Amino acid sequence: MAPSRNANTARGQTPVDPEITDAMGRLTFADFLQNLQDNGFRNGLSNKNGRVAEQFRQYHPPSFNGRDGPAAVEEWFRALERIFRVIECEDAQKITCATYQLVEDAGHWWEGVLRNQTEAEKMCFTWEDFKTAIMDKYFPQSYADQKENEFLHLQQGSMTVTDYERKFNELCRFAPHLVSTDARKSMRFAMGLRPEVDSILAGQGDLPYAELVKRAEKVEASIKKNGFKPHPRSSPSPESPHRRESPEPRRCTPSLSCADFTS
Repeated sequence: MAPSRNANTARGQTPVDPEITDAMGRLTFADFLQNLQDNGFRNGLSNKNGRVAEQFRQYHPPSFNGRDGPAAVEEWFRALERIFRVIECEDAQKITCATYQLVEDAGHWWEGVLRNQTEAEKMCFTWEDFKTAIMDKYFPQSYADQKENEFLHLQQGSMTVTDYERKFNELCRFAPHLVSTDARKSMRFAMGLRPEVDSILAGQGDLPYAELVKRAEKVEASIKKNGFKPHPRSSPSPESPHRRESPEPRRCTPSLSCADFTS
């Protein structure tokens, strides 16, 4: 919760309106761009830095306040990286542009980091160092562990195959060792499919991940259209990271042939 009075406000003075502070921040960035264009960085870099910063601003980069949870910092970095790939900037330029998007709590924290850095540390500070510092602060290991556990127990349930795949891809990055190859990723994806979908796909052999998803969507659409309800069978236990060692035989039914989904 923000303090009722600015810490730097002298006794008897009126606290600064937050809207005025935000406006000052925007003016500061505008002045920053102009200075880069006119003079280049103070360490002698060319006016190319000014053009990079201006291009960066044109893509309306999001700000990061440090208050919206671990998912917010992930999305912030993804958004910045997309912009940086387009404008093709260097590490120092990435750091300079990104730090101007740190606001409120995150901005105050970053100012503290800079105060504690020596000039030598600042000179060799890379973009990866910057990302590590931010993630260490705003992306706790407990959150990553929670998401990994969520992935381990992920089942399609009432989701469509499309929604299940979206959730699968969102969570699998928290357990990269389980999806380190295309085959492992396919196996893990199939484990979470609804039994009626998986029972048909099981007769088609090992499939590349992209093809498995495509066929699973076709199977689901056909089941929905034809009202097909296969004989129920037990599904893998959520606690088990693998399929049963001796699964019961699974056969395609006349109404939904495996061959229907191979094209």
